[in-house]
Amino acid sequence: MRILRTAILLGLLLTAACSQEKPQHSTKSDPTEPAPAQETKKTAPQKQGPSYTVLQDSGTSNMEQRTIHIQTSQTSNDQLRLLAESIQEAYTGKGFDSVHLLIYEQAGAEPVANCYMAYTDKGASLCGLDKAGTYRLETAEK
Repeated sequence: MRILRTAILLGLLLTAACSQEKPQHSTKSDPTEPAPAQETKKTAPQKQGPSYTVLQDSGTSNMEQRTIHIQTSQTSNDQLRLLAESIQEAYTGKGFDSVHLLIYEQAGAEPVANCYMAYTDKGASLCGLDKAGTYRLETAEK
C-alpha cells in the first residue's frame, strides 16, 4: 500500500513538472530585428481645460472628501466650467465621494470660484447636489 501511494505521488510530481511551460529563449540572429509589439491599454481622451497650477490638494484620512486649491489666469465663466469638468474627470474613479475645488486668479487672493463635485450619492448629499456625477460652480462677482 505504501509503495502504491509513493508511486502515485511520484507520477503526479512527474506529470506536474512535465506540464509546466518552459521559458522560450530568443533565437534572434539579427540584432536589428524589431522586438515583438507589446499590448497597450487604450484610454479615453480626457477633456482639455484651461491650464492651472495646484496650490494645495488635501483630504480626509478616509479619502472620501478632497479639497483642491488651484490657480489659473483664465477665469471667464466658460473657462471655469471647462476647468471644473476637466478636474472632475481627472478625479473620477479615485474613490472620492466629493471634491471641493477653490479656484484663484492670484495666489493669496480670494477665490474667484468654488466648485462642488459629487462622485457618489453620499458625495451629492455632502455637496447639496441632486445626484452623483454632477457639480455646482459658484463664481464670485467681478
